[in-house]
Amino acid sequence: MSTDPLNLNFPKPDEIEQPKELTSDYKEREFLRAIAKVETNGNIRRGDNGKAWGKYQMHAIFVRDVNELLGTDYEHADAEHPILGEQLARDAYRAYYNYLSNRGIEPTPERLAYIWNGGRSAYKYLDEKWFGTTQGSVDEETRISMGEKRSNLRTYHSKFLNEYNKIQGVAIPITPPQQQEQQPILQETIQQVAQAAQNIPELIGMHGGDVNAGVVNEPTEDVPDLIGMHGGDVNAGVVPEPLD
Repeated sequence: MSTDPLNLNFPKPDEIEQPKELTSDYKEREFLRAIAKVETNGNIRRGDNGKAWGKYQMHAIFVRDVNELLGTDYEHADAEHPILGEQLARDAYRAYYNYLSNRGIEPTPERLAYIWNGGRSAYKYLDEKWFGTTQGSVDEETRISMGEKRSNLRTYHSKFLNEYNKIQGVAIPITPPQQQEQQPILQETIQQVAQAAQNIPELIGMHGGDVNAGVVNEPTEDVPDLIGMHGGDVNAGVVPEPLD
C-alpha cells in the first residue's frame, strides 16, 4: 500500500452515506479475500519495513483516511487485531466504494484495488488522458515517480485480478499444447498384425497399452477385431479380412 493518497480534499462523512445507483456489484467478501491473498496470503503480520500492518497490510495513513471518510475512530493497531482488523477492512471497502460512486465513478474491483495499493486517488492512473495531462505539467522527477507508480499499480492489479478471478470461479484461459499429429497406419503394420492374429486368438488391450489386459485362456477360432491400433482412438479400429 502507498502512503500518498494525493487527493487531500476529504469529503465530510455525511457526503458518502447514500451512494448513487450503481452497476458494479458490491462484492466486499470476494474483494477482501483476494487482497489478503496478495498481501500476506491471509496471515496477520507486518510488512513494508514495519509500516504496513495486519492481514491487509494497512499503513497508518490508510487508517486515518478511512476515519476521515466514515467518521470512525480506528487506530493503526486495530489493523492487526483478528476481529477489529476485519471490521476495519470491511469499512475501508465501503468507504472507497461509496467515495467513487458518489462522484459518478464506477467502483469496479480494478479501481478499488488501485486505491487499496496506491491511495485514494490512485484510480486515476487508469485514465490515460489524466495521466498524460498530469505528466505534462510536472517536473522530470515527478514524471519518473508517476511512471514507476503506474507500473507498480499495474503489477499489483494483475496479481489481485488473478486471485479475484479464482474466487469468482472465472476460468483462466490456458493455451493448449500443440497437438501431436497422428501417424498414419502403414499397410505393413496391418499385415504384421494380421500375421500375429494367426497365432494369438484374441488381442486385448491393444488400443491403450493396458498392461492388465491379458490373453483369453480359452482361445476360439474366430479372428478378433483389432481396435485402436492407430494411436488410441477406440472408435477408429481396423478389422482385417477373415483368415482361414
